[in-house]
Amino acid sequence: MPGLNFQGADIGRSRASSASACLRKCEQQRGCHAMTFIDSESSRKSRCYFKGKKFARDPQYSAGTVSGVVAHVTARQSAAAEASRADSPKAIKERIAAKRSVSHYSVLPEHKLILCRIEKVMNTALTDLLCSLTKRILRRRKLPKRVKLKGGMEFEQGCHWSSNFPEVRGMSACQLQQALSDPKWTRVAFVRDPLERFLSAFISKCETGHDADTYMCAHVFESEQPSLRHAVQVISKASSPMPLGVAWDHWRPQSEFCGGRLRDQFQLITGVNRSSSHALVGGLLRHIGVDPIKQPAFLHHFGVEATRRPDKHRTLASEPEARARFYKHADLVRALLLRYASDYHDLRLLIPHWAAEIAGPKFMARLATRQQSVAASSIRVNAPETEGLNSTCSQ
Repeated sequence: MPGLNFQGADIGRSRASSASACLRKCEQQRGCHAMTFIDSESSRKSRCYFKGKKFARDPQYSAGTVSGVVAHVTARQSAAAEASRADSPKAIKERIAAKRSVSHYSVLPEHKLILCRIEKVMNTALTDLLCSLTKRILRRRKLPKRVKLKGGMEFEQGCHWSSNFPEVRGMSACQLQQALSDPKWTRVAFVRDPLERFLSAFISKCETGHDADTYMCAHVFESEQPSLRHAVQVISKASSPMPLGVAWDHWRPQSEFCGGRLRDQFQLITGVNRSSSHALVGGLLRHIGVDPIKQPAFLHHFGVEATRRPDKHRTLASEPEARARFYKHADLVRALLLRYASDYHDLRLLIPHWAAEIAGPKFMARLATRQQSVAASSIRVNAPETEGLNSTCSQ
């Protein structure tokens, strides 16, 4: 670069006959990141200055100087710039938008169990529990130690979100479709009050001190810490069905999961909260022939309250204190009741008494009229894992 002078950051100097010779000497000098060559009419006075890693702090332009950067530094700077661009909010948003929803079916062929996994309804704990059952049956060995993953999740060593996806367990789309209509299989979906689930997702993804993957909040609401009012406005205006993607799954109506056929194909287990999960999940395990008390994963995630470990993932969204803090304004409660009307109607969930009181009797009367006009057939398939199931089995 003729005319450029990297001032300061000198780590040494030498004589050189040309700028090219100076650069070659820099490449051989330990710690040399760049050089500045000062030309002179007398070659004996030409100087080659070796520069350290802070060479670019104060560049100047002056006649008779030539500066350059060694190749390995240029490559490293390019890689760093590329990594910086990859971690930019825009790049993260594009990656999330391109990522389709993961499979929402978990299967245990050994127990003829199909679970429709729904985000923010014990999804992490249920995924880990089912994986632990599979490992004990297939590998016949002692339950492995737990490992703590990013985001505060605790999965058993070797377990992952996809451990019991149908395709991972060797179940084809046709076999899954047949199992969904086979009375010998137990098909279960745990469902949660929509307002409580919305708040749980908001607290865990959009407030500090909880989950690390706040980028999901940023993707949906374009802010890692949006106000509750802004979040409600975005969800209220979102398309129906909601856009595909793992981030949107946390606020997606439950009636859109697993092909939008929860009420037709699954036994719905309602009333899910932290205090009831011990009995509800324990009852499911006993139904498929598993003693929950003998399952360390069950005791870890669903044991009685006194024996559970502290969990940052816990949001306390079902507690009255959380409702009093967030659901202060009637217009926000009304907007969410309208947005999740399909859940209350299709899944036959009861609107909480506290929400009805805040919304008011006139609004509740209008909502009842609206719910009567909502048909289950209006919920079209929005889960990519169900695409082509019927056509595959009919061929």
